[in-house]
Amino acid sequence: MKKKIKITLINAASTIIAALIGVWGTKNYDRMKVTNAFTVDGNIIIGNANDITDDDISKFVKDYLELQIRNTSLSKQNTDYSNDLKDANNKYERLEAESNDTIHKLEQKLKEQKVVILSSPDLKVLGENIDTPLINYVASIDGHTYYSEDFLNTFLPNELSINDSMVQYGRDIPEKVNVVSEGLIYDDSEFDFYNGNAHFTMSLHDYNNGLVNRNRWGGTLSIAAERNYSKLSFVLGHVDNTGSADKKLIIYYLDTDGEYKETYSVTMHKDIPVDTITVPIYNTKTVKIITTTNSSDTQYGLADIYLIK
Repeated sequence: MKKKIKITLINAASTIIAALIGVWGTKNYDRMKVTNAFTVDGNIIIGNANDITDDDISKFVKDYLELQIRNTSLSKQNTDYSNDLKDANNKYERLEAESNDTIHKLEQKLKEQKVVILSSPDLKVLGENIDTPLINYVASIDGHTYYSEDFLNTFLPNELSINDSMVQYGRDIPEKVNVVSEGLIYDDSEFDFYNGNAHFTMSLHDYNNGLVNRNRWGGTLSIAAERNYSKLSFVLGHVDNTGSADKKLIIYYLDTDGEYKETYSVTMHKDIPVDTITVPIYNTKTVKIITTTNSSDTQYGLADIYLIK
């Protein structure tokens, strides 16, 4: 086996590689003897007078080239890592700016928040202490005091309700309501109804809202008052150009015992004056109207029928 020289490289001297490649490529040289120590680029190369072969130089060059390739790859990786680091740093700075902006907005909102103090004070109404199971029903906000809906409804005579756009005290019931227009009539028999679609005439005056009994013996109907109203109002008269027979009109209300009691009655005749009639119905749930007659060709009308509080 051929002896090989041990070569110590300090700082990877590229100058030696070039020199060795030059010698190795010289024609018919298959050996090179190193007899003395020498210095290249400050790196000390020590020879021991042993032979160095072509194979040694070939391996040395191959290792060097492989190192060059690895170095190029590492250099590319380093460049990629550097770019990635720049992108990450830019992203971090952007997120940091967004975070700071969000923190600033939250701080502003916190400054704008009102301080709310909830409490459960004792309740006294007209000098009388009242127990209530409610908790935290009073709120103090920036010097103003607010009471909960449940709390107010513990002693108010009428119900208080609150929604997004309205505070309502008591039931939403109008002062008066037209029974025909609002569809409050039911269980009717032998009546024609008018609700702006046509008209009937009494004493030469046209009415387009109300009812007229048909040319039959009589009729009946019910009105849903639902205990919200105390009076019933209507215009009563004889329908022009119909018969002259008398008819009787009777109005009942349903009392709290579930019995119908008469509140108004009148015998209608051809010459009865057209007049507005108002009768008490005592906040009943149901009003019933009945007409009777011995003639089938006479009509009487009730116009502008209202339930009134």
